[in-house]
Amino acid sequence: MSASPILRVILFFILCSNSSYAQVFPQENSVLNYRIIGFSFPAVPKATDYKIEVMPGNVTTTAAFKVELSSTPSDKNRIICEVPSFGSQYTWRISYNINGKQKTSRLGHFSTGISQSVDTTQSRLQISKNFTDTAQYYLLVDGNGTMYDLNGNPVWYLATQSKMIKSSMDLKKTKFHTLTFMSGRGSEEIDYDCNVLWEAPNNVGNNNANMLSMGYHHEFTRAARNSYFVLCNEIKLQGPAKVQKDNRYVYFPNANENPVSECILFDFNTCGNTLWSWNSSDYLKKSDLGYLPNTVFQGHENSFYFDSAEQSIYLSYAGMNRIVKINYPSGNIEQVYGNTLSQTQAGSSLLATQNQLEIKKTLDSYVFKGEHNCTKSPTGDLMLYNNNLGDTIPPEVLILNPDHGNLTKKWSYKCPADLDSKQNPPPTNGGGGSVESFSDSLLLVQMNNPLNKTFIVNNKKELLWSGILENKRGDNTWQSASSYRACIVTRAELEELIWNSQRSNKMAGTQ
Repeated sequence: MSASPILRVILFFILCSNSSYAQVFPQENSVLNYRIIGFSFPAVPKATDYKIEVMPGNVTTTAAFKVELSSTPSDKNRIICEVPSFGSQYTWRISYNINGKQKTSRLGHFSTGISQSVDTTQSRLQISKNFTDTAQYYLLVDGNGTMYDLNGNPVWYLATQSKMIKSSMDLKKTKFHTLTFMSGRGSEEIDYDCNVLWEAPNNVGNNNANMLSMGYHHEFTRAARNSYFVLCNEIKLQGPAKVQKDNRYVYFPNANENPVSECILFDFNTCGNTLWSWNSSDYLKKSDLGYLPNTVFQGHENSFYFDSAEQSIYLSYAGMNRIVKINYPSGNIEQVYGNTLSQTQAGSSLLATQNQLEIKKTLDSYVFKGEHNCTKSPTGDLMLYNNNLGDTIPPEVLILNPDHGNLTKKWSYKCPADLDSKQNPPPTNGGGGSVESFSDSLLLVQMNNPLNKTFIVNNKKELLWSGILENKRGDNTWQSASSYRACIVTRAELEELIWNSQRSNKMAGTQ
């Protein structure tokens, strides 16, 4: 990426006391995992027209300092600036005016880090369609843990030092101006500087003698100031097969020591203590399906949405093509959306036959198949990404009106042909994928593997922007890279991320 001669600047105006940000940021000789930087410094009495002046390189004398990048003058002692490149050293200073005389501060120094994800010779966001409003939005993708502007330039990357986290998954913003992500057994909340603010406990289930292992998966969401929801698999020993008296069949392995995977949704507080939990297998054993062998299909709990207004949780079972609405905190099932075979006489008869292949075939014929990213639309309807898992037909975005369990399709969008793979025959749809609404009428869609495209569409079904994350292979050709989720970060949200990170850093420094 070539260096621009003009420093792009955002001035974030707020009323604050001169002592609120007495510490200087960026700190001397710090290594930053971003190019969009919050410069903050103590206010100088009677000073006006603050400017940030930057030059590439590391110099120690005023004579050697040559201004190459300069911000627009501001009366505030907090200014956000963008420097040109990663993997570079920079020298900076503050320029200001007192009674008509120009003054400058002492020189400061910082550098921007580098990783493969922001090395554009190794990884890139290839833009295939752009639109005019790119300056207002940024794209956060978990495929390589990077934030891009909508022109495809990387501006931030995940640089966590956690021993548990090897790669990012479900990377997204929170309403508390932080970021959350997970990978394998780890789930973390971080600030813009990648300082760890919260970690999910790694000792859940240790007091259970039948527990073999536990691991967090699919989704991690900070729902409230003292509430972190996360899905967790438990692998434990299970007893022999059982059959209930009302023709609902509950299948377990025949051997007492055969491991079974079950899912628990946890709600932890800020101290990592369990506030609430809900065991998915308890529902499966009492449902119309019972528990069928994993060799045929599994529940595959892959997303949830906490509706704070309703005090309900919507949990997606991709393996059964259904969504369950759970009351919080009672844990009672309020509604089931999707194919519930016991609601029809034919479905009940099919269950009684125990014909597992026919049961699976019927489940796969419903309105969505292998759905992902169950959430709510701005109008309060169910919104999800329909993978059409295992098929070759295009995935689609669905907005469904949940009327007492009967889903009515209000809006749908089939991923357009120009975004589909050109393979012939077309590839079989895999897992992943996400959809989120932003602005008044826009949707961001991250397509599932192996299609891997990211695009923005409006409610009129007009494609506005599209791109694809790519990595360079050993033979120097580019190959698409899968992302589990993508999310939009607005310019205002980015500013909040930056300043909130400095607030947390300052508090940590005083402890």
